[in-house]
Amino acid sequence: MSTAPASQEIYNSKSVWRIGFHIAIGFFIIGCNLGNYNSVQNNISDTLHWKSHKDLLIPLMAALMPIGAIFGSILASPLSNKKGRRKAFIFSDIISIISSIFFIIPFTECFAIGRFLSGFASGLFTVLCPVYIFERAPIEIGGKIGALISMNLTFGIVLMYALALPLPEEDCEDYDMNYWWIFMFSIQGIAGIIQLVLFMVKYKYDSPIWLVEKNRIEEARKSSSQIYRQDSVTNIIQTLQKIIEESKAGENLHGSKYSDLFLCRKHHSKTLRIGCMFNIIYQICGINAILTYSTKIFSDFGDEFLARVLTLSAGFANMGSALFLFPLIDKYKRKPTLCWGCLGMAICLIFLGAFSLHYTSMLPHLIFILAYLIFFEISIGPLCWIILGEILDEKESSICYGLCWTAAAVVVFIFPLMYDGIGISITFFIFGGICLLSIIYFWCDLIETRGKSRTELRVELYRKQ
Repeated sequence: MSTAPASQEIYNSKSVWRIGFHIAIGFFIIGCNLGNYNSVQNNISDTLHWKSHKDLLIPLMAALMPIGAIFGSILASPLSNKKGRRKAFIFSDIISIISSIFFIIPFTECFAIGRFLSGFASGLFTVLCPVYIFERAPIEIGGKIGALISMNLTFGIVLMYALALPLPEEDCEDYDMNYWWIFMFSIQGIAGIIQLVLFMVKYKYDSPIWLVEKNRIEEARKSSSQIYRQDSVTNIIQTLQKIIEESKAGENLHGSKYSDLFLCRKHHSKTLRIGCMFNIIYQICGINAILTYSTKIFSDFGDEFLARVLTLSAGFANMGSALFLFPLIDKYKRKPTLCWGCLGMAICLIFLGAFSLHYTSMLPHLIFILAYLIFFEISIGPLCWIILGEILDEKESSICYGLCWTAAAVVVFIFPLMYDGIGISITFFIFGGICLLSIIYFWCDLIETRGKSRTELRVELYRKQ
């Protein structure tokens, strides 16, 4: 776990990876929810007979998912504090399963409820997954385990892009295959069932640090023994007890009240500033606009099926970049990696804006969108979840990720309006300018987190208020 020192000799790396993959199913579900709407908007519109309301309902339904996620991320902290991380995950899985049922019912109202509930579950997972992973993973491999979040997220997106290929492109109601999108939206429920069953059958104990905090020491020992050698468990538990005692004495910031966070009391200003700015930049740098509307962008330069194929290509580039970064995540400092990645994203967006002004060919747009996604996935994409998982507790995560989803809702709703209003070129230029400004912020305000425990990071943040 990130709060307890460990070495290669005292923990079972295979057990850590298994737990990491299990928890990261939550981000696979988020990836499904981010990717399933991109290439099927016309199919859903025809199935649900949106007709003249299509231009309003498409961005509205896109925004309902992140709107639901706002509420989920806000609820995640009090729920996980009171009931535990494990029960909070189980609740999230149940919501995912329920949301998939609503998608089966072919009415606009049911689809809207499904979108909101799937977003609600995504918001819960957004907070729970990084916190739980970094509470359990040893420091030495915490970064790599955290990278599973980004990998599962991109895999969920790519799977949805691939499944959209067989859907009809026009006169959708005339084809039985048009209802294939309902199955696509149900996959999150299947993933929720898998994670739920594993919690019930294999992973029956909560995070050790939460169990120690609740004075459930024997359960904490059993939970720790799933990762650490038996002769090391006592030392791990004692370390956790010391951390919690320091926390209660005010020597670190874990367990603060929400009023302290909102008013930036008790030296929360830098931690919350980094968390909030990181999440806002993550959304307004253009990634969700591209992930949600890439098919629309490509279809303006070619036919619908080719646009879906190119969207899938973009998804593979996104996932491939995450896999490429995976073995390197703990080898290079995170702050310069982040800044170089944002610079690459800015250059790609500026070129996209320039080509949109003068060229109608799809090829340059594909090249620079692919390059943009690669730069995103080797920098801010995974590092957002890794860095914030290392420095934020669950209450801070709840606030920061709630803000993240608020920004996502705004972006996915206004992007079509910007696209039709000021044009795609100006829109890309705006996103590029944001990426350039983000470099300045990250370089000036972010601290280096690689190889440090959460306690060490909190002390450093305290000193740099």
